Amino acid sequence: MSDMLRDELITDPLGRDYSGMDDKAAASDLNTSYRVRNRNSISGDEIFHNVASRVDWDGLTDTQRMQFLAFCGRDVIDPFARANVELVKSIFGNSSATVGNLNAVRFENITRAVELGLGVVKVGHVAVARTV
Repeated sequence: MSDMLRDELITDPLGRDYSGMDDKAAASDLNTSYRVRNRNSISGDEIFHNVASRVDWDGLTDTQRMQFLAFCGRDVIDPFARANVELVKSIFGNSSATVGNLNAVRFENITRAVELGLGVVKVGHVAVARTV
């Protein structure tokens, strides 16, 4: 961890001003969720429970409901795959709350530490990285 962490602290590619922070502040900053990344996969269960709008669902025909249930029956869904997005649009409509929810759930907030593959950075990790 220390090589990657040391490089982050020295180069400060995002301009976080690590050099002006003590070890505790730097660790805290690295563990704060201010970065966003694409989610490459979402479970069908999550799509069903967290994406589908109840109001939209109530307006679907039985056939549309069956289509959506079949879609959500998959273990893993790529929320960026054009075919998946187009299917949801065809079922619920382009401007539906469900399509908006799908667009929102495709992204997740993460920490800089997670983005770098470091996991949780502790104060001691920063102290060691700065002395190496």
